[in-house]
Amino acid sequence: MPVVTYTAASTNLVAKVRHHRVRLWGGGGTGGPATGTASGAGGGGGGGYSESWVGLSPGTTYAVAVAQTKTSQTGAVVNGDPTTFNSTDVVANGGAGGENATGATSNGGAGATAGTGNVVARAGASGGNGVSSTQSGGGASGSCPEAVGTAGSGATGGTSAGTNSGAGGNGVGTANTRNAGGTYGGGGSGGLSSSGTDRRGGDGGAGLGIVDWLPPMIGIC
Repeated sequence: MPVVTYTAASTNLVAKVRHHRVRLWGGGGTGGPATGTASGAGGGGGGGYSESWVGLSPGTTYAVAVAQTKTSQTGAVVNGDPTTFNSTDVVANGGAGGENATGATSNGGAGATAGTGNVVARAGASGGNGVSSTQSGGGASGSCPEAVGTAGSGATGGTSAGTNSGAGGNGVGTANTRNAGGTYGGGGSGGLSSSGTDRRGGDGGAGLGIVDWLPPMIGIC
């Protein structure tokens, strides 16, 4: 079975036969920023997973857009992006970024909402809340064909749930450090500030697209 893997932000598939299987992993949200005072932010939400069998016209070009790594920011929530096939035909949504911690702690980001897929359309898991003013929350892992991703639990990032499920970044206990979410779709760790300096969380993991198909049957009699 021929297989094409997509990691670029924007590319195309030229349909080979009438029926293709499309599998998509959405991007992970970044960890929440820690702002203005001693605080531990929550981790990023995990990306979703969608799978479809689609009927295409051989020789026609279809757009594939894959979620890229999201860079966390100070003072701003940064959500993961969706991964899409033909814009809306198949969609795996991205996880939400962790909330901004302006006090001791903040909540982790929500997991991706379920996207579009006629075989599977999985939502994502949520990032862990900030634990204390000295310990940030862990990110969720990305969803995959086998299961919804694993939620962050306190400072512990979600472990891989199966095929191409990126782990969530573990929370941090040292200011101005961070752990990125894994590829594919892992949420980043929450940020940690020990003073009045704003700190950002961990980056959100990129998404993925895989398309395969059965070649035409030749020589059947």
